[in-house]
Amino acid sequence: QKMEFFALNEGTFVIDHSKKFKYFDSQSQSKKDFKGAMFLDVQPFLVKLQNHIILLDTGLGFKNENGELILFENLKKHGIQPTDITHVLLSHLHRDHVGGLVRFEDKKFILNFPNAKYYISKPEWDCVNDPERPYHYKGFDFLLESGAITFFEGNGNITPEISYEFTGGHTEYHTAFHVIDPNTNEHLFFGGDILTLKGQIGSTLLNKSDKFPKEANKIRQQFVDRAVTQGWTCLFYHGLNTKFGKIIIENSKYKVI
Repeated sequence: QKMEFFALNEGTFVIDHSKKFKYFDSQSQSKKDFKGAMFLDVQPFLVKLQNHIILLDTGLGFKNENGELILFENLKKHGIQPTDITHVLLSHLHRDHVGGLVRFEDKKFILNFPNAKYYISKPEWDCVNDPERPYHYKGFDFLLESGAITFFEGNGNITPEISYEFTGGHTEYHTAFHVIDPNTNEHLFFGGDILTLKGQIGSTLLNKSDKFPKEANKIRQQFVDRAVTQGWTCLFYHGLNTKFGKIIIENSKYKVI
């Protein structure tokens, strides 16, 4: 069985000075009305391997007009139930990446993926309890108590196909993930927010959302170089029009195909 992957798009969002994600409706709203704001898509990724069904980050946890999590709706479009997920891999713990971990129903928290192991960097998790960092998500305590978390640190393998790599830069202990199809050797790279947009490729602009902008740019460029030489397919979590693709150099310029 060949590896398959899908972008689970929650929508396009506008982020203004309040730093809150607000849904942007291109049918009724104009980007011109939001001066100085940033526009980003949010999309976790589903990866289907022969023996594993992986979710890469979990989105904002927003619901559709029927009250169902958009994440669940998107999974079902690809024939996957939440109970089918075996691995939830988290690049870092910012709000727009962890919103789909758990839900609050009938006055209690519920694991959204009850049969999955949730993989989280231990030093990244330790930042949750640091009052100086913006890690405010009510489901964290429940998630820890559930016993669903598997902590890791640094670089290593989860399975022969799935590996994690410390990046830092965006947050102090941000992590990227690699998934390799054992049958075809196709290499997926999920950079979380360290390589999250096509527009970051080859850019020297410092990103305000990175905790360590200069370090992040240096690491970002290293991943771009490796992606080019090794033929990775890169998954862009906040990609607007380009959700994924291989990075090549054409006429001395980067291009995503």
